[in-house]
Amino acid sequence: SRFPKRMFQWNNYLRACKNCNTEKLDTFDIVGGSPVLLDPCTDEPSEFLTWDLDTGLPILNSAPERHTRAEATVKMFGLRNQQLCEERRVRARNFLFFLLQSVEENPSPPDVHQWLLDELKPERPWRSVLRQIVRDPERADLIAEVKRTVPGVEPYLAALAA
Repeated sequence: SRFPKRMFQWNNYLRACKNCNTEKLDTFDIVGGSPVLLDPCTDEPSEFLTWDLDTGLPILNSAPERHTRAEATVKMFGLRNQQLCEERRVRARNFLFFLLQSVEENPSPPDVHQWLLDELKPERPWRSVLRQIVRDPERADLIAEVKRTVPGVEPYLAALAA
């Protein structure tokens, strides 16, 4: 309602989870000609915030020009909410388990390759957590081994790494 000219623009219809969309509603403040919240059409969110994979809490970029907008986004969407943090923590833990088990000669459980592929489906929540793991240079060897070991995983991992 505050930006009627954007009403029918395609990038105004970005997918958002119900919780985030309910929190945001039609809020999108502009200060000094710049948006206050992160806009995934123009901003790379990982340049503003990442996740603590042990707690699920957001880690804000300390650069002042990025910190302010990251903080506003975290606050607006309630990204420090305990339930959301727990979901991110569990998602990271499960994904790392599936990656590690996928490269074992005899993975346990035996259907871990399918579980990994299921975790990588685009409709699953918290893809930014998976992206952070896949892009981590310290995990490059593991990701390369998973690509060699798990049939059909390459396109999913490539999409996350992009």
